[in-house]
Amino acid sequence: MSSHYLNLEGARTINTAWFKLTQLAIAEIAEELAMGAFHGDAGLGKTFAVRYAATALARADMECTWVEFPEKPTMRRLTAGILRAVTGVEHRGERYRLITDLGHVLSERPRLLIVDEAQRLNRDCIETLRHLHDDPGTCFALALVGGNDCWDVLSRYPMLRSRIFARVAFEAMTFDEVLQVIPKFHGIYEHADPKLLALIDDHCTHGNFRNWASFTKRAAKLCVTQRAPTITEALARSTMTLQGGSRAAA
Repeated sequence: MSSHYLNLEGARTINTAWFKLTQLAIAEIAEELAMGAFHGDAGLGKTFAVRYAATALARADMECTWVEFPEKPTMRRLTAGILRAVTGVEHRGERYRLITDLGHVLSERPRLLIVDEAQRLNRDCIETLRHLHDDPGTCFALALVGGNDCWDVLSRYPMLRSRIFARVAFEAMTFDEVLQVIPKFHGIYEHADPKLLALIDDHCTHGNFRNWASFTKRAAKLCVTQRAPTITEALARSTMTLQGGSRAAA
């Protein structure tokens, strides 16, 4: 399954609302060979949730291919990159020949194609993906995953937006969600004072899973050093200082 950020030892996979919606949405678009969009600010768990769902599909013998491109890829770079990811072979030629080749490859068997950082795609790339997905000969599901401004980019194109079968918009955890989720996330929080968890979130982690994973990586080491099974206020304040966040008023 997907590894946690920073390969955090002892971290557990938590079925948050967004995580569960992603498992359902990925399963649906895979079954229907449809399109899905998964977006939200950085660090909210999008990539982890999609990878987790894709791993489950792979175990059910559906091929899953993950691609990510640098800022503003060209149509040729997009098609060549997907071809390389799917086939494991470098393909050369002019862009329309590559699109034709990619169409043939995407017609071989049902698969899930995941495009990460989809907010980087330009109009030509988005239209190429839409064209390939609309081709009656191809048989693939398409998951578009992205961070800040991803949905703003994708929704500019009505012909793509109208084809999105499932959409999951990730949001930061609320205080109430933090108090429900974080005690299950790692052993150092199981018996922690809820007021301490609220203080950490207010001054350092802000409902962001990546922030919590980074904080926990440091805090867990300090707990081991101090032989503390549960995080204390003193250890939390020390971790916040190392994290570069506020220690909060004493």
